[in-house]
Amino acid sequence: MTLTADDARKLADLFLDTAKKVDNYLDAQWQTKTIGRAEYETLSESAKTLLRLSSFMTSNAVGLSIAQMQDDSAELKNVVKKANRSLGKLNKVKAVIRLVAGVADLAVAITAKDAKATWKAVKGLADELK
Repeated sequence: MTLTADDARKLADLFLDTAKKVDNYLDAQWQTKTIGRAEYETLSESAKTLLRLSSFMTSNAVGLSIAQMQDDSAELKNVVKKANRSLGKLNKVKAVIRLVAGVADLAVAITAKDAKATWKAVKGLADELK
């Protein structure tokens, strides 16, 4: 199955939305002093990575494809949407870090056009959301 340019653009938008939510989370946690400097930097770097990958996917959407995928792109978009919704509900910084890392792993796998890594990242992210 091929990830279409439209799918890539939608995923890029979802990654961008995730990065924005992480940024908002960081602002809120930093202001209330509920996050340490190391955790802040970890999440900040993850958000920056998602922003870069979103930009990369947008600019390369036409050529972006993933060959021989077993499921359709709806699963990809669904798991990122669930992650976005979960960000606002998580109370523990470590859980947010794991969730954001999972989204970043997925973005990297898609960008690398690595079907095996993509579905591994989808599964890992889905497991994290349980």
